[in-house]
Amino acid sequence: MKQHAATLLSHTNLVYLFQLSGVLGGYFLLGKWGLEYASLKPIVSLLWPASGFALAVLLLAGIRMWPGIALGAFLVNLSIGIGTAPAAIIAAGNSLEAIIAWHLLHHYFKFDPTLGRTADVFALLLAAVLGSIFAAGLGSLVYGFSVPGTHYVDAGLIWWMGDMAGILVFTPVILVWMRAPPWPSWRHQMELLALLGCVVWISQQVFFDPRRLGDAAYPAALTLLPFAVWAALRFGRHGATAFTVGVGLFGIAGTWYGSGLFITGSPLQIMLRWWEYTTLLAVAALLLAALRTERMKAWLAFAQSHQHLEMQIEERTSRLQQANRKLQAEIAARRQLECHLVEVGEQRRRRFGQDLHDGLGQYLTGISMMSHGLALALQERLPELAPQAERLHLVAIEAQKEGHNLACGLYPATLEKLGLYCAIEELAKANHERDGVACSVQTSGTDLPDLSTTTAIHLFRIVQESLHNAVRHGRATYIQIEILGTQKALQITVRDNGSGFEPTAAHAKNSLGFHLMRQRAAVLGAQLKVASAIGQGSEISLCLPLPILASESTN
Repeated sequence: MKQHAATLLSHTNLVYLFQLSGVLGGYFLLGKWGLEYASLKPIVSLLWPASGFALAVLLLAGIRMWPGIALGAFLVNLSIGIGTAPAAIIAAGNSLEAIIAWHLLHHYFKFDPTLGRTADVFALLLAAVLGSIFAAGLGSLVYGFSVPGTHYVDAGLIWWMGDMAGILVFTPVILVWMRAPPWPSWRHQMELLALLGCVVWISQQVFFDPRRLGDAAYPAALTLLPFAVWAALRFGRHGATAFTVGVGLFGIAGTWYGSGLFITGSPLQIMLRWWEYTTLLAVAALLLAALRTERMKAWLAFAQSHQHLEMQIEERTSRLQQANRKLQAEIAARRQLECHLVEVGEQRRRRFGQDLHDGLGQYLTGISMMSHGLALALQERLPELAPQAERLHLVAIEAQKEGHNLACGLYPATLEKLGLYCAIEELAKANHERDGVACSVQTSGTDLPDLSTTTAIHLFRIVQESLHNAVRHGRATYIQIEILGTQKALQITVRDNGSGFEPTAAHAKNSLGFHLMRQRAAVLGAQLKVASAIGQGSEISLCLPLPILASESTN
């Protein structure tokens, strides 16, 4: 176990040492390359790419890589022959520069190394400004002691701008290009070649043409700005960082060889010109690329949200459709059950009416005949008892009539023999004879349809219940029944001049009559309307559409 742990520890240490060696070598090579462009010999350079490399290493691999940075900085400064102590002081400044910038980005700005937000670009700019102060301060101090007659402010300013430019130019390109871009389509490849050709040609004209020196090169230099926009908006962060590095290297190379935009004035003025131009291009390109990335992320989030919303809508719609189908099935089942209950009730009515007519009616007829015969017999033998027998005969006749009326109400034989319209007229006549209420029937229209037995029974019961309510509850003295047949529907209206009722009473739970009427109308698929007011009578209207009538007839 101990041997395995020692082996694992040894392997981890070897990997770490290999990483430190890579960081040391990278910093040393970039430092030597930066010293090739030293504007104040031998250590103050126009551009210090090693500072950008150091910060990128810490952001990608962590703070544990600082020994490689420190040792690389020490070796590169020692290689120019300034002595061990000055090299160590400058290396300390270079290390603190990267560590402080990393600390600011990592702990205070919540920096995203992909540079996908504008806030990340501004954070990198601020970290470059603040971190470079330490390297510039210690470096200019050492340079002042090493080179007599040196102006500390000029040396410190050049050092600060060179390190900051290294961070702004090289840190983004390392961070972004650690993740390879997607392979472009052939159209993007053609566009990329066109952009590359334009940038190379214009950079050669701006930075290497001896006819354009200093201010004379400014108009041509401004032509690179649209290409910075092109690179950032069309090729994103990879295009923006590559453009910045390319143009920056063209500028520093042209300046070093004594041509181009920046060759005027003192070394400090040269550095200021190059730094202003390169920083402007770098920040502008990075900001545009970050804005493009934010816009694409926002669009992607919107598309995902839209897709998620559509999925939710489809899911909710599917659920609603399922619920609607289930509800429709329940409604159909309930309507079928109601139809069955109504049919069963109607069959019971019909059977009870037949039994009442054929059974009790026959007995009452027999009692009437027997009581009449008894009255005649008593008239001859016991005259004093004859009146009582005659009264019994009259009571039997009344009972027979009442039984007949009940039987007709339960089983309207006229409905089956002559149809609905004759049955309604007979019902109105019977209502007048029984209750003494005037009742008229008006039939209009030339399209009175033929009805099935089931439909006719339901309509008859609705009219019968309406008459019953008008007489028993409304105490009406006149009732009017209107039957109107059109090409679209059959309409039956029952009006009375009774006492009326509140409209809400028709929907009360204890209103059994109206409930049964609505139930029968629902079975038929008809529309039932009830209109009434206190003291103004009532009107009950039923409208049965023609398609339903046609369906009933077909069935």
